[in-house]
Amino acid sequence: MCPPEKEESLKTSTWILREHCVTLAQRIVVTSRKGCRVLNVEAVEPLMEDKQSPMLIQVYMADDDGAVREELLARQIGEDTYELLSSPGLAQNLARGDIVSIKDKNAPAEVLKRGGNFCIQIYADYISPEDITALQNDVIQELDGTLDGLCEGVLALAIPAKNGMEKINAFFDKFREKNCVEYYYANVYKNLDDDSDETLLYWWLDS
Repeated sequence: MCPPEKEESLKTSTWILREHCVTLAQRIVVTSRKGCRVLNVEAVEPLMEDKQSPMLIQVYMADDDGAVREELLARQIGEDTYELLSSPGLAQNLARGDIVSIKDKNAPAEVLKRGGNFCIQIYADYISPEDITALQNDVIQELDGTLDGLCEGVLALAIPAKNGMEKINAFFDKFREKNCVEYYYANVYKNLDDDSDETLLYWWLDS
């Protein structure tokens, strides 16, 4: 359970505001950590070594005295075009299943087609292995989603938008209240450069 003062600070509306997301500096710290891993590799069927085989690609995050990138599991489906096989734990505006174009490695990937998943990112100093396992199982059973990445207290999940915002928020609100950590919708905002701009993309209305 959260201590009273922490519990009060976590009381928000049903929509997670951008003010609760981590800063670029915090994201960069995470990229320097060791032991980060993609969890859903086993879900990718083995293919012949050709352009459609799973591979790791680098997606641009930001410039901080040099480009900062995150590695994601993907499948190449054309020149500079990829299908994402995992959701990012740090990069924004991407989720598992998206078709993206990366022509400029020093710019954010361009989303050509949405895969129908929300990317939910969770940042915490520590989450117990038992709670992570329980979250992974519950996400699969209740939301038909996946836990795609884990890096210490940083989690990346793909949640089908067809579940609806009310159901998804209720699910993660319970996890938040139990573990005293915030969750963040990483692929719903239009302006990637201004964390104060909460203009939404609304792509999920067409999913």
